[in-house]
Amino acid sequence: FLGDLAGLKESGVYYIAQPQIIRSVTEQILAASLSNSPVKGLDISALTYMFLTNLYKLTSSGNANSISNRYNRLTPILDYIEAHYADAITLKQLSDLMSVTPQHLCTLFRKIMNTRIFEYINLVRIQKSKLMLLAEPDLAIRDIAHRNGFEDVSYFCYIFKRIEKITPGEFRKLYTRN
Repeated sequence: FLGDLAGLKESGVYYIAQPQIIRSVTEQILAASLSNSPVKGLDISALTYMFLTNLYKLTSSGNANSISNRYNRLTPILDYIEAHYADAITLKQLSDLMSVTPQHLCTLFRKIMNTRIFEYINLVRIQKSKLMLLAEPDLAIRDIAHRNGFEDVSYFCYIFKRIEKITPGEFRKLYTRN
């Protein structure tokens, strides 16, 4: 991961733009590992993913080159997606936030985030739906899909399975304790 994705192919001294974030996530992983939570493994998995993502975003060989500096340009877009993931989001809305053309935003987003905007939106929606699947085990999958910005339940199930490799129902059964 560090070599292929983050470009950290050799040992050396690296700059971490915001070390307190890395420390905080590390402490959360430790706390989760010591907990008695029935979803401890899921918590640790999510935190590990967060750790690696933050390491990727915040680490560079020099101060000015860090992905964090480039990532900060997208902060308004990422914040908007986080706040409005359940709504219909258009490329025009997002590009207006940065006062750029939709085409430029797509190029910039793909270059910095290494994914397309709507793939990222779907990732956020699926993460939120996973939390809801576990937190509200009696809620219909159709309702979870709609509450997380998916108008079509079949599309939700398709995207969920493409990302998670199992259906929403299988995910719920696998991680919900009776």
